[in-house]
Amino acid sequence: MLREEFKRALFDKKLLFVVLVSLLLLFLSAYQSILKPAAFANINSPDISDKKLYYENVIRPGQNAYLIWSQSYYLIKTFFVFMIILPFTYSYIYERNKKFNYFSISRIGLKKYHHIKFIVNGIMGGIALVLPELIYYIILLLVARNEILPVSILRSRGAPDGLYSSIFFKDPNKYIFIVFIMHFILGFSFAGFSAGITSFFNKKYIIYTLPYIFFIIYEIAIFNINQNYSMTNAYNFFYNKSYDILHFIILNLGLLAIGIITYYINYKVVLKNG
Repeated sequence: MLREEFKRALFDKKLLFVVLVSLLLLFLSAYQSILKPAAFANINSPDISDKKLYYENVIRPGQNAYLIWSQSYYLIKTFFVFMIILPFTYSYIYERNKKFNYFSISRIGLKKYHHIKFIVNGIMGGIALVLPELIYYIILLLVARNEILPVSILRSRGAPDGLYSSIFFKDPNKYIFIVFIMHFILGFSFAGFSAGITSFFNKKYIIYTLPYIFFIIYEIAIFNINQNYSMTNAYNFFYNKSYDILHFIILNLGLLAIGIITYYINYKVVLKNG
């Protein structure tokens, strides 16, 4: 069943939608911040007195794959939670509502069925974040310049200055893959959290809106307490100078703990009531 669930989730049109929308948001962010100035720059304009300096600070950064990548997350950080939820969170509820789950439960048992649903949902949450980022990154490597620019140019054009940012200036490819790994973990954790808190409901709109409502309420509250534990900062950690890996670990463990506990409670309810 595990292989079947993965295959069904990976080829679901909802994941395709998430990938396309994410790619669009990534591109639009980069376009507004760094691509547009470089694309429409006129180095021969009489207003430009120092053409070499203009090239180094405007055109060259706008052609650099790593700087373009670093400027691509402004828009998507508002919607990343919905990207996590969309591909697979509703699957468990849909099968329960339609009674399709009984076919799987009769073959593998209720406990294993619940385990598989939770694990696949978590992995798909991680994939929903990382897959479009990986595709976008590969496209940048193919169409933009892959040179490592001087630190002065990188800093002046908005290179990462948060957690592990020193790696970006030496090996940007390594840094970007660290971001992918952390985004996958965050996607897994929040998908697990969403699976747990929504497992008690049957309505489709609740499944998709409840985790997002929680996200908004939590972000407002945590910003008044300690913003380093916000999910937005966990996603956009590369631009938070005070962010620490411990903040990331505690947040993700908390999300997973809530998800697992609530999902287990639902499992017990189903086991008792059928």
